Amino acid sequence: MVPLPPVLDSAPRLSYASFLEEEYEVFKALLPQREWHETFAAWERDVERHMWIARVNGADPLRVTVPVADFVEWCMASDLPIEQSSLSKFASAHARR
Repeated sequence: MVPLPPVLDSAPRLSYASFLEEEYEVFKALLPQREWHETFAAWERDVERHMWIARVNGADPLRVTVPVADFVEWCMASDLPIEQSSLSKFASAHARR
C-alpha cells in the first residue's frame, strides 16, 4: 500500500460523513442509491476501520456528524440534489470549519 501524503493545513481535510444511530434508517431511506450496511453497528465498525487506515497512512481524518434535517436544509439552500455526492460535499464543507 502506498502511503498517503501528509495532510497540509491548506489541503482539504479527509472527512467521513457520520450519522446519529437514531437517524441511520432515515438516511438509508433518503439515499437509497448508496450502499448501506445492514445495521448501524456494522456501518460504524467499517467507518472506524477506514479512519484507522487513513491515520496509519498519515492522514488526520475527521468524522462529521450529519443530522438529517441539517443535510436536507443545506441541500435545499445550496440547490443540490439529496444524494450521495451532496452528502460528501456537506461533510467536506463542514470539515473545513
